[in-house]
Amino acid sequence: MLRLIYKDFMLIKKAALFFLAFSLYIDFLGLRSSSMPGLIYIIIMVIFSYVFIIYSNGYDDKNKGEIIFNSMPVKRSSLVLGKYLDIIFFIIFTGITLIISSEVMKIIFVSSSIKITGRAAYMSDVLYALIILGIYFSLYFPFYFKIGGSRLQLFNQIS
Repeated sequence: MLRLIYKDFMLIKKAALFFLAFSLYIDFLGLRSSSMPGLIYIIIMVIFSYVFIIYSNGYDDKNKGEIIFNSMPVKRSSLVLGKYLDIIFFIIFTGITLIISSEVMKIIFVSSSIKITGRAAYMSDVLYALIILGIYFSLYFPFYFKIGGSRLQLFNQIS
């Protein structure tokens, strides 16, 4: 199961590097925004985690990962559990990245006398993002495993 999470993380490596760079810009917005800076962090965590998960699922679907997984001596329940753990892992990855980078940006702002009107990212933001994605993927994954990812492609584009 941990290897499945590692596989998914290796698939999104380039997108994760983009997220690391983009998080500095988001931290700038969050620290300078006076109205609901926490919402900025939550939305970014949800969007990037969603993109990471959908990209990982799409890559599995494109390379016929379901056929490979069905031929392996792995229970289907382990695969499903691995996908749900991906949600937690990606939220934690994006959340910890935003928390650390926002704290670093806050230190830089304070040392350079730039006015801070917002706030840094908190663990509560990570929890809210986890709840949002947990609800969404608790509805999405049963359909994904029942009818397959290729048939849900239109749904992915709409949502």
